[in-house]
This record gives sequence, structure tokens and C-alpha cells, in this order.
Amino acid sequence: MINQALKKIGRVQKIDSLILELQHKFSLIDPGRGAQAALEQAKANFEQAEAKLKTIRAEVEDLELQSKSFEQKMVSEKNRLYSGGVYNAKDAEAIERELANLKTRRGQADDRILELWDQVEPAKAEMEIAKAGFDTASAKVSEYEAKYTQVRAEFEEKLGQLNVARTKEVAEADPKLLTKYDAMRQKRAGIGVAAVVDGVCSACHTSIPTKQLGDLKLGDTLETCENCLRFIYYEEEG
Repeated sequence: MINQALKKIGRVQKIDSLILELQHKFSLIDPGRGAQAALEQAKANFEQAEAKLKTIRAEVEDLELQSKSFEQKMVSEKNRLYSGGVYNAKDAEAIERELANLKTRRGQADDRILELWDQVEPAKAEMEIAKAGFDTASAKVSEYEAKYTQVRAEFEEKLGQLNVARTKEVAEADPKLLTKYDAMRQKRAGIGVAAVVDGVCSACHTSIPTKQLGDLKLGDTLETCENCLRFIYYEEEG
């Protein structure tokens, strides 16, 4: 009888529905996109703070070299001035002007160095805060990944069990009806067959006409719901 054959397909449908529900629930689980985005932002903040501190320290290093170079040039110019090798006022004035220029430039470099040293500690503190934020975000991503891996393993285990159960039910089903069922469920949101219980289609909850309900009870013809167009079979009440 068609009705009995469809009941076997109905058992396949129940498993397929469980598979769809399981897959839907798993698809809603965030694999860590939010945590990963937070990590990327934290990384960018840390790299920016780190680069800022490096820039300050690099400028300090350059200025210290410049200041040292100015000092060396000043010593050299003073040696020229007082060594007795300068014999006219014009050359002496030129050296004096150069010494004044070097002194000014060294003073500017030293002033800038002091300004930068005042910036070092705040920049260092900013980098340490950013590093702590990056470490926290990294830990959250690792935690999320571990949880997601566990959830995925549980999902795959349950899916595997359902597929095994489905294989057993499929082995007992009519191949031709199974092919029609598979084609129907592809068109109807994963539900290809539905039981009629208390005169109502369990898929769309529409009442089945009296004559068709009688045909279903006889179980000799392949019937579809007039509303949702899915295959239907009669399920005894109670």
C-alpha cells in the first residue's frame, strides 16, 4: 500500500527535519567573527602605540647624535680660535658666528630632546595599555576557538548519528517513492512528505477534504496536500 510506503518515507522525513534543525542551529553559532574583529582592532591599536614610542625614541637618538656633533664642532672651532692659527679679525668673527650658530642649534636640539623625553613615559604607558588590550583580545579569540571547536565536534557527532539512522531508514524505503520525496523536499523547504493527523496536514496545518481523506485511508493512491503540495499519508488518530 502507498500509505504504508509513505509512512516509511515519513520516518526518513523526521530524520531529515532533525538534520535541518541541527544544521540551522549550528549556522547561527558565531565562530568568533566578533572576537576576531576585536583582536584585529586591538592589534592595530598596539602597533600604532608601539610605532609612536619607536618614533619618539628614534627622534631622541637622532637629536642626541646631532647635539654631540654640534658639541664636537664647537670644540673644534674653539681650538681654531684660540690655538693661534687665526691672524685676522675677519676670520675670528666668522668663527665666533659659527660658534654662536652651533650653540643655538645644540640648544634647540637639547630643548627638543627634553620635550621628547616628557613624551616617552606617556607613550610607553599607552603602549602597555594597548598591549594588555591585545593580549586580552588574543585570549578571548583562543577561548572562542576552543569552544567553537568543541561545539563543532558535538555537531558533527550528532550529524553523523542522524546520517547513520537515515541510512537505515532509507534502506527500508521504496526507492521510487524516495526519489520523488527527495525531489519534493528540495522544492518545499526540506519537507517532502507530511502525515495527516486528525484530518489536518501536519506540514501546513490545512484541513484535508473529506473525499481525499477517505482516499488516504484506503492508501492506494499517491496524494498531495492541495495547499502545500507535499506528499501526504494518513496517520491513525491517537
